[in-house]
Amino acid sequence: MDNLWVPWGGLGLRGRLLAMIVLLLVLSEAVSHGFQLQREANDYREDLSHDMNHTMDMLEMSLAEHAVTGDFAAIRQILVLRAQHSLIAEIQWRDHSGVVVKAQAIKHETAAYPPWFHRLIGLDPNEQLRGVVVGEKNYGVIFAKFSSVPLENRLWRDTTSQLWPSILGLVLLML
Repeated sequence: MDNLWVPWGGLGLRGRLLAMIVLLLVLSEAVSHGFQLQREANDYREDLSHDMNHTMDMLEMSLAEHAVTGDFAAIRQILVLRAQHSLIAEIQWRDHSGVVVKAQAIKHETAAYPPWFHRLIGLDPNEQLRGVVVGEKNYGVIFAKFSSVPLENRLWRDTTSQLWPSILGLVLLML
């Protein structure tokens, strides 16, 4: 316990107070940025969920007519166009006879953040299935796998850009 106080031994009352103030400022900034990051991650999570549902709704409406007529070329063209959306990793449609039409993202965005950041915010999109039903007849199933990497990259950029002014302010305060 005595070793804990050794660094403080050479500091006067003013130095100790200044060190405690700086420590409290650093901790309050860290907590503030942590809460802000969680709020933004929740907003991104809601946006991702909305985008996934909207994408599936649009696919269902776009594919219905072509699924009824069995126009696989048109279905493929629709899937390829939707696969260009930045949040989509893979899309496929399977009809009731087992025919599968697939499309994948042409360019996968790579993660520009450390692995711990992904684990911290947890923007894990799920895979979604949706039936293509016209009238009361099932014409197949749409499967979509989504990627959260573009959103996580944006959140990482925003978070790090917000940290630099705080760090600079604390450094200037200590001078």
